[in-house]
Amino acid sequence: MEQQVVINSRQESLSAVLHIPNGEKSHGVILCHGFMGNKIGQHRLFVKTARSLADKGFAVLRFDYSGCGDSTCDHADLSLHNQIMETKDAISFMHNHPSVIKENLTVLGLSMGACVASLTAARDNRVNRLILWAPVARPFKDLLGIIGYVQMNKTIKSGSSDFNGFELGQEFFESLRTTNPLEEIKNYQGDCLIIHGSGDTEVDSENGKLYYEVLAAGEKRGKHGLKIIPGADHTFSSSLWEKQLLESTLEFLETA
Repeated sequence: MEQQVVINSRQESLSAVLHIPNGEKSHGVILCHGFMGNKIGQHRLFVKTARSLADKGFAVLRFDYSGCGDSTCDHADLSLHNQIMETKDAISFMHNHPSVIKENLTVLGLSMGACVASLTAARDNRVNRLILWAPVARPFKDLLGIIGYVQMNKTIKSGSSDFNGFELGQEFFESLRTTNPLEEIKNYQGDCLIIHGSGDTEVDSENGKLYYEVLAAGEKRGKHGLKIIPGADHTFSSSLWEKQLLESTLEFLETA
């Protein structure tokens, strides 16, 4: 069953789709989209992921962050801090849903959404498992590599600026500068799977390796895995890469 739902967060209404499998209570998975993304995903990746996982008995929530997709608010208000709060509210929605096993929640993020997922998991012990697809590990460096310093300086000077049709505000760049997911992930105590493509030219696979090294070196108990998909780009945009991505994700969810 697929149900359109609304999550209330920070006086905003987050548009979401809940995928509930038939049968008894299910383990929950929350999907976090990336920068300039939405709950559908590039080449419908989040739709296909949610349906695939629901077919295997998982309850899946995919949602639009505020200012994105069908959710309320302006994109100019985007920041990592706001998205962390919104992810926590998505966790609360699943945690309280009668069809979800609240003791077994997974947060899965892509790109900047993976960065947000890692920061949220480090701060919210309701997250039992974490999956990072092509994760941003150094927000300021990685996102500025995509957006550019000229764009940032224009935003700082005028208060906001247009980037490919998406308005960016000063708070966004400030949140990139002041957030360190590689430091915060040390507080996460659950299992984690990191998947990255060796052909990712937007967020180099070194980012995924950095997350894995920090987790593997830490004292927190948890099983951690890193998979590099040969040749795969940032959004795993081929049927082969997508198949490998989903198979590895499902294997982790079913065995963790």
